[in-house]
Amino acid sequence: MTWIAPSAWQDEQPTWSPDGEAIAFLRRRPLLIGARLDITAGHPFKVMVAAADGSAVQETWSTDEPASGLPQFLYGRTLWWPRDDRLLFYSEHDGFLRLYGLQPTAGATAEALSPAACEVLGLDVAPARDRVAFAHNCGDTDRRHVAAVDLSSGRLTALTEGEGIEVGPRLLADGGLAVLAGDHRLPMAATLRLDDGSLHRLTAPPPDEFPAARLQAPKPVRMTAADGLALHGQLFLPDDHDGKRPAVIFLHGGPVRQMLLGWHDRGYYANAYGMNQYLASRGFVVLSLNYRAGIGYGRDFHLAADTGPRGASEYLDVLAARQYLAGLAQVDADRIGLWGGSYGGNLTALALARNSDLFAAGVDLHGVHDWSLPMPGEEGRYWGLTDADKPEARASSPIAHIDGWRSPVLLISGDDDRNVRFDETVDLYHRLLDRGVDAEVLVLPDEVHGFHRHDTWLKAYRETAAFLEEHLGRRGDGE
Repeated sequence: MTWIAPSAWQDEQPTWSPDGEAIAFLRRRPLLIGARLDITAGHPFKVMVAAADGSAVQETWSTDEPASGLPQFLYGRTLWWPRDDRLLFYSEHDGFLRLYGLQPTAGATAEALSPAACEVLGLDVAPARDRVAFAHNCGDTDRRHVAAVDLSSGRLTALTEGEGIEVGPRLLADGGLAVLAGDHRLPMAATLRLDDGSLHRLTAPPPDEFPAARLQAPKPVRMTAADGLALHGQLFLPDDHDGKRPAVIFLHGGPVRQMLLGWHDRGYYANAYGMNQYLASRGFVVLSLNYRAGIGYGRDFHLAADTGPRGASEYLDVLAARQYLAGLAQVDADRIGLWGGSYGGNLTALALARNSDLFAAGVDLHGVHDWSLPMPGEEGRYWGLTDADKPEARASSPIAHIDGWRSPVLLISGDDDRNVRFDETVDLYHRLLDRGVDAEVLVLPDEVHGFHRHDTWLKAYRETAAFLEEHLGRRGDGE
């Protein structure tokens, strides 16, 4: 066994050179004794190269921007060595998650291979090692498409475009491309790009009863929070939207997530997209909000100040979404509710606790209700929280505002949740009952955070729809 450049740093993602003579890897600062992981602090890194025998170790590039390294921390592989003279890596040191090329020599300059002011995700190297493909949201912020870069010329070629969503590219030996593709009607499926550029789904079509033709094309919408931050969302309108309709805001989890203008490639959020479509089919106007601390809109957006347990600044975005809906002619401003899971459950509960005057009802799936409580395996809640931070963390939580909670709520949680403490749901439920709030609870035995069983998803979502219909109604005034 040969140890490659042992040090007091944290080394990861070892990648062989094509000729097998060298290894590239990422190096970053480890978590110190007593320190707690903070996803908002930035994770700067270095790109290192060493000979395979452990000699000739050199630093080829490092970020001088402290608030960098989210892709290295959160995503899977972010370093590749497709050609002897070219390393590839992800970085967001210029403010957006982009792909860079680098000579494997000391002091090399990183060359951007993807466009500016947009983000990439999911890279694949061609078998011939002459080009790479990646998914991106360049020019179409709330979708994903696939592009390829020629590693010799740097020429960028769009491989997919339009109103669909394409992710997970795989470049084939015959020069073809396979992707996961879907759109606002059809969920993600393995798909081939044909010679004429069209996409051919490889899976069987959905069953006849699947309502693809009846699904709405969500509309991209923009709004501005009270502090001036620009926000994105997707608006679902029912077919018949005459008269005043009830409305709901959907809040994703994470928070490092982004909802799209179609079916999502992640199962949890594909289910949520389907639920938003279902609510629209039942007469609701639905706004799926991409709030600050999420991804897709640059580093400053996902590292926005004072979010979560440090001030819950993203609640400004929830209020902006509510104001947007209240301004729509087809929405009854007195019948606006919310639903969301995990981090979205936290924001749902926070909205009901702070502003039951604005939000008429909500459904909170496995939400965080008290940021000051330690989480199993991560006492700092991934925000680096210390004992000194606990007063602010609690003040940023729904539980701190419970005395103002008046609106009905449905709480849903699996009793084997390993991401969010189940007892937070139990605790909140009983505190609400003690205050005379109309609170209901759905406990899912033996279920975890992202439910394992299909029937669990159906039960949770059926209860969600029934609760929202009961407390917000389905039809316009006088219907």
